[in-house]
Amino acid sequence: MEIQEQKIDMHEEKMENGAYEKTFVSFNPGEVIKGKVVQIGTDQILVDIGGKTEGVIPQEEFGFRSGSNLKEQIRVGDVIDVFVVKIGDEDGGLVLSRKRAELEKSWLRIREAKEKGKIINGLVIEKVKGGLVVDLGVRGFIPVSHVGRGRLSAKNLDDYIGETLPLKVLDMDDQKRRVVLSHREAAEEQRKSRRDTFWKQIYPGEFRKGPIVRIVPFGAFVDLGGVDGLIHLSELSWRRVKNPSDVLKIGEQVEVVVLGFEPEKERISLSLRRALPDPWTQLPQEYQIGGVVEGTISRIAKKYVFVEVMPGVEGLIPLSELSHERVSEPESVVKEGEQVKVKILDIQPELRKMLLSKKEAVEDYGHYLNSQEDRPLTVKDILGDKLESMTKAQVSDSQNA
Repeated sequence: MEIQEQKIDMHEEKMENGAYEKTFVSFNPGEVIKGKVVQIGTDQILVDIGGKTEGVIPQEEFGFRSGSNLKEQIRVGDVIDVFVVKIGDEDGGLVLSRKRAELEKSWLRIREAKEKGKIINGLVIEKVKGGLVVDLGVRGFIPVSHVGRGRLSAKNLDDYIGETLPLKVLDMDDQKRRVVLSHREAAEEQRKSRRDTFWKQIYPGEFRKGPIVRIVPFGAFVDLGGVDGLIHLSELSWRRVKNPSDVLKIGEQVEVVVLGFEPEKERISLSLRRALPDPWTQLPQEYQIGGVVEGTISRIAKKYVFVEVMPGVEGLIPLSELSHERVSEPESVVKEGEQVKVKILDIQPELRKMLLSKKEAVEDYGHYLNSQEDRPLTVKDILGDKLESMTKAQVSDSQNA
């Protein structure tokens, strides 16, 4: 029984010794480990790194600017990464560095980005001769030839200071801790990725929004998110447009309908007018066969004259319907921009067709005047507006009385 109790005591002692030994952890200079902030002084921080071991981070090794208050930047209980600078200072503790730990982490992140071709982000902090300096946790350099994208390369490097840019790692030197980066390659890669996604998601008949980025004589280009689409001149409006600049301006946000696209040629056809109500489907009640309406001569062709009777709705007058007299040149009877009365001879909204007559509208108006001449004259015909003013005066007098 005593032997058995001795064995148990020896076993427990062995376990206690083992558990105690596990509380001691060995560290090597150059390692990056985690530690818990246990005390914050005026010029240093005390960190518990486990194994009943504490280390000191001098203020200059924490990464703060000189004169900054440590207590405003970190709190007791925070867990941070630290770099083991040396073991066994005069007090027997460890000298640690948070700044160098962040540097090591940044360098590993940059190396991984280079090996795997990843894009990383960096803040532009300075313009130097030949390019820009960025903060990646370490200083990185972007040559001026690698700033911007394609034709959009930087003309003024000062414009980039304070911006966070996507970057590709071109080269890195472990010994000198130098990194050369490219904004152009990263921007092109992101643009290509967006374009690939774009072509998988677009479809005919879809409504899209975007800004006008370019205006040309034959239409306008819209940025749909990395890919530009064209609104042809004929698709700008339900009305006839001669100059795209008359209806659009650079930067204007528009809603368009996708008519079609060719990914292999990177072409997209868009329509601005089809995103708006079709005026042919909204003709007023008086626009019926036999009705007389007023319009503007919008175009003159060899055998027809086009009249805009309402915005986006044009009808045509054949030469034979311009006048009772023979007409060989439309310009001898009407001119572009002239206001005319026309009679609707035929209308087919579903086909967007309207046949008009100027001479019949004149006939109808002449008949109206003749009918007015045949009836007996009234006091109102003679006095006109004077009668109305006289009547109002009489009413006023009666009220005063």
